[in-house]
Amino acid sequence: MITIRELLNQVTFSDLTLLTNEDTLDKDIETIDVTETPDVANFTISNALILTTAMVFKDDQEALLDFIKSLNRVGVSGLCIKTSRFVKYINKDIINYANSVKFAIIEIPVGKTLGVLSHNMLDYILGKQTQNVLFALDIQKHYSNLFIDGASPQVILNELSNTIKAPAILINPFMDVIGHSAYFHKTKNPVGPYLDQISEQFDNLTTKIQSINIRDSRHEILQTNIYPIKANSSFQYYLIILHPNKLTYPIAQFAIDQSKMVLSFILYKNEQIENSMIRIQNSFFSKLLFGNPPEDRNDPEFFNQGLNYGLINTKYYRIILCEIVPDQNDRKYDEEDLGLIIYQWLIERTIPTLKYGLVFYRDKTKSTSILLQHNVEDIEEKLKQSAQDIYDLLKIRIHFGLGKPVDHPYEIKNSYFEGVKALELENNDIVKHYRPSGLMTLFNRKDDDSINYFIKHQLKELVEVDDISNKELLETLKVYLDNQGEITKTAQEMFLHRNTITYRIKKCEEILDVNTKDSTTSLNLRLALHLLDTKV
Repeated sequence: MITIRELLNQVTFSDLTLLTNEDTLDKDIETIDVTETPDVANFTISNALILTTAMVFKDDQEALLDFIKSLNRVGVSGLCIKTSRFVKYINKDIINYANSVKFAIIEIPVGKTLGVLSHNMLDYILGKQTQNVLFALDIQKHYSNLFIDGASPQVILNELSNTIKAPAILINPFMDVIGHSAYFHKTKNPVGPYLDQISEQFDNLTTKIQSINIRDSRHEILQTNIYPIKANSSFQYYLIILHPNKLTYPIAQFAIDQSKMVLSFILYKNEQIENSMIRIQNSFFSKLLFGNPPEDRNDPEFFNQGLNYGLINTKYYRIILCEIVPDQNDRKYDEEDLGLIIYQWLIERTIPTLKYGLVFYRDKTKSTSILLQHNVEDIEEKLKQSAQDIYDLLKIRIHFGLGKPVDHPYEIKNSYFEGVKALELENNDIVKHYRPSGLMTLFNRKDDDSINYFIKHQLKELVEVDDISNKELLETLKVYLDNQGEITKTAQEMFLHRNTITYRIKKCEEILDVNTKDSTTSLNLRLALHLLDTKV
């Protein structure tokens, strides 16, 4: 649509005279109606411009005022009157009323016929609409070609900025800049200060367009429009346009709409690629956590595979599980969307503070875990800050469960189990630490996971690798402990030589890294062996 102002700015209509204030010219015009009927308000449409000689209102200014009021009620944009024919003047009260409701009254000069004038006006309006349609098609074709050619968000933003003559910024759900137009490279105005001001007022949980006033480097008020862009999940990206009040509509809106659509496709494609990589990474870590380790714990093949995902050779591995606390308000998110947004949050905002830290996502349980690969002294404070930041930004509450450190990749599963158990603690701590269960607690538990963990934690690879030698070691260890650690009695009961028993017990102590003479160790081992026999 065009405005009355744009219409009157054309040379063809320069002899028309505005009788009301300038601010009455900003209404849109969809069509032109010519009438001499006093009840035309019942038959016209909003955004129409009415042309008349007002012959029925000759010598009746009060009726003319009522006529204008009826037109304003139905949203008519303005009234063009040929005053020299029947109505010789417009009463000042009528002009004041029209100004108060921003209703344009325009005088048609002598010599202009209403038929020719309406025809010329409609020709201009329809021609303008045709131009807009052709321009929209050109824009659509241009942006479609950019998408087909694999253009990046940065290229799209530069094209949009060049079209609408305004700076553009693209941000992700965490208010991080994905890209921006060249304006910010060419001027001394970096993106950061603008984004800081926007984030203070911006509700990034809404799906509506927002308009926010900020200040530029000269402290002058700067208007911004923020358009939500949906990719795949419930969490949106946002296109920020500076100086939207200076844009030429509807051309600018065509370009913005097309760029939003193309950016949505690009972001969706990128998310799908990233999700595919997550699934591949998840497959490796699931095998590490829940698969059977090789007979040779130092077999480099599996470890070398882990190098592709950031696994390093160290003596420190520790699992931190992230749990999403159920939402207590009306805002509901898809479970998978929540899992992936937390994964992305930990990757982008938490891991950079943890040297060599890795994040992996289990799509079956929609859970996210951090794997530390070196000791972080202030880990609890970092995790608490991360939890507070994501709540401030997206109103999502998260808790962390910390397992204990282990010194070998094949023991990471133990730390993972401890992280699971830490999250089961019934408290509101943001960071929960694993606390080993006492023997009575273990006996009272009915879940197999706790029992299996205790067995594996105590007997380690003696039960992880199923071979004859391990079975012999386990049998020897059991008889040895039952005989209070006496080599001779054990050898006699098993009909073996003393040296054989001594060798096997030393082998067990090496594998388990324990001293079997220690009373607590002996008790734990005997209990683990008993539970193992019970399970078998």
